[in-house]
Amino acid sequence: MTNLQCNVTNCGNNNSNCCCRPCVTIHGKSACKSSETFCKNFIEKERGSVSNTTSFTMPNPVISVNCAANSCMHNTSGKCNADYISIDGNKAHGASQTNCSSFCIDSMNNINHNSGYNNTSVKHYF
Repeated sequence: MTNLQCNVTNCGNNNSNCCCRPCVTIHGKSACKSSETFCKNFIEKERGSVSNTTSFTMPNPVISVNCAANSCMHNTSGKCNADYISIDGNKAHGASQTNCSSFCIDSMNNINHNSGYNNTSVKHYF
């Protein structure tokens, strides 16, 4: 479980900078930077609404986070293992205008994916 701060104040799932959903999913399969990720569960608040507009009403400061950002160092088998993440995109009007600002590229994973090498097959000679 991850401590999640949601700064997307016009998301219908947001209440007091916490997500009210029991679980969220961060997308960005080929992301190399935070701006290439997004929260799949973003729902724009109804116009004029000042509070959560979904059936999930209780803010969850600690939440399960599914992660499809394959190159993020916090992604372990599709789950976020970071202690804390922040979702940003204030005034977003769509999911693509949100991002996981805690995204951090896993340079070893990225090198291996881009080069086509599998690090288990590389021999090191010292």
